[in-house]
Amino acid sequence: MASRVSSGGAETGGAPVPVSAARRNGNGKETDALQYLQVLRDSSESMAEFVDRNRQSLSMLSAVLLSLVPWMQVSRSRPLLLTVKPAVFATAVGMATLLHFLLLAFNIISVKSLSVVSGGDKSIFSKNENARAVIIVSSQKTLPVLVAVVEQLHGALGEPGLLVLPCVAAHIIQIIIDSFIVNLWLRKDQMSAATKEV
Repeated sequence: MASRVSSGGAETGGAPVPVSAARRNGNGKETDALQYLQVLRDSSESMAEFVDRNRQSLSMLSAVLLSLVPWMQVSRSRPLLLTVKPAVFATAVGMATLLHFLLLAFNIISVKSLSVVSGGDKSIFSKNENARAVIIVSSQKTLPVLVAVVEQLHGALGEPGLLVLPCVAAHIIQIIIDSFIVNLWLRKDQMSAATKEV
């Protein structure tokens, strides 16, 4: 299993991780950590085998640790939490919900257009499962990304811990909306399958 780390990227026998591109985007700390972890993984064959064997568990651990980032931000601004006006908070959450609906609508139109342009019924986007996956995934904004953006603002729009609160609420609402949409799609598929059987 050959792996190497360079300024251009970290390669692990699979796809290269573009370290230099991430560094240009202002993620120096993250890319340094990525390079150190890659060197650690490559330092021993038993470590590489352990990582490969436990890829799913390590992925879940990573997700759990990432989910703690917003709460660390909020805890830094704990004294200011009581100063948040409910109307302002509700407005921020409402705007985030509207943004999610706009992204869903834009992505539905984009996927339909791509399907027509790339071959109609023969297009990869004409399959419901592919189109739906692209629509949902491209419409979602993950919480760690939101927190990273808030962190990069360096307090220009207010206390980072307070800015994270509507981000957390918007993320939860986004998951609820998308779950509702997926359930509608599943019911529609079940109804069409039942109609075909009759």
